[in-house]
Amino acid sequence: MVELSYRAKTAYRNQEAAETYDEIRFKNLKGRLMNKKEKKIIGKLLSDLPEGGLVLDLPCGTGRITEFLLSKGYRVWGTDISQEMLKVAQKKLSSFGKSVNFRQADAENLPFEDKFFDSATCIRLMGHIPPKIRIEILQEIKRVTKG
Repeated sequence: MVELSYRAKTAYRNQEAAETYDEIRFKNLKGRLMNKKEKKIIGKLLSDLPEGGLVLDLPCGTGRITEFLLSKGYRVWGTDISQEMLKVAQKKLSSFGKSVNFRQADAENLPFEDKFFDSATCIRLMGHIPPKIRIEILQEIKRVTKG
């Protein structure tokens, strides 16, 4: 594993940035359209996964995709490198109870057993990651998912 520091590892480490993330990105027309489009695509891609399937949402950020997955009946682990983003997600999704768990984690070294998840989502991350690290992250996602 290559240990590098890059912006995606250190962004959103302040509570105000985490708390305003959704407002800045998804409240305008372009953001709302992108949000709807991303969720539609995810829904199609996971349509064969049975209700109750266990999904990794990496990075979960403020829980935008985590919430969508939960609304579809999946159990979800939301992981993110930013504890501040996780705090926002936990607060926002507290009504889902035991269907959702959160864990701070680095995508390059996930703290889960092999084949722990039925599936995984990884939205809006890879464009912020150096190419060599993308491969490591994809290998980790493959390792912790069943297929």
